[in-house]
Amino acid sequence: ALASVLNEMRLLVVPSRSEGLPNIVLEAMSCGTPVLASQVGAIPEVIVEGITGFSLTGVRNVDIGEGILRALDFNKTESIVENARNLVAEKYTLEHAIERWRRIITEK
Repeated sequence: ALASVLNEMRLLVVPSRSEGLPNIVLEAMSCGTPVLASQVGAIPEVIVEGITGFSLTGVRNVDIGEGILRALDFNKTESIVENARNLVAEKYTLEHAIERWRRIITEK
């Protein structure tokens, strides 16, 4: 399954030019896989450089390569993994999604 694949990965790279909030980012974070992603759409709400993941400076090959090397050389990956898991558990559970939809629906 997807979780077992994510558990084997050292890094998930999401070099998007345009995006909302990809499920794969949240899934990787919850599995303990560090994420390197473009800062587009809602990604900056979950990926904070050096705290919950790694930010790409661009989507050119050189930017992606530099980002991968920087992320793999980072010496506090355990804290990023823990912070990312905590963020997903605190804000992106099914219960939180239901509550967000409930607020949207009742506001109209």
